[in-house]
Amino acid sequence: MPEKPHSIGTTEDIQVLSHDKQRTTFSVANNHASAKIYWGRNRGVTVANGFPIFPNTVQTFSPLFGDDPTKEIWLISDTAATDVRVTWELKK
Repeated sequence: MPEKPHSIGTTEDIQVLSHDKQRTTFSVANNHASAKIYWGRNRGVTVANGFPIFPNTVQTFSPLFGDDPTKEIWLISDTAATDVRVTWELKK
């Protein structure tokens, strides 16, 4: 299972996963002690329109939860240099 670290800031939303029809699930870990990160499905995610992932929390996206893990994901944070980890699984 690949893992990719990111430093997510406050000024620009970052694409952490592009569209991949082979991806079966993925997880986003917010490793910061107090920062919230926000996710969206396209460029332009902000703290006002994104879905929050709270500090020291992992959110898993899976068809079991009604998610489509093949779509792209964009992140932004309410704090500069927020440590985020993304991991995913692919069809075999």
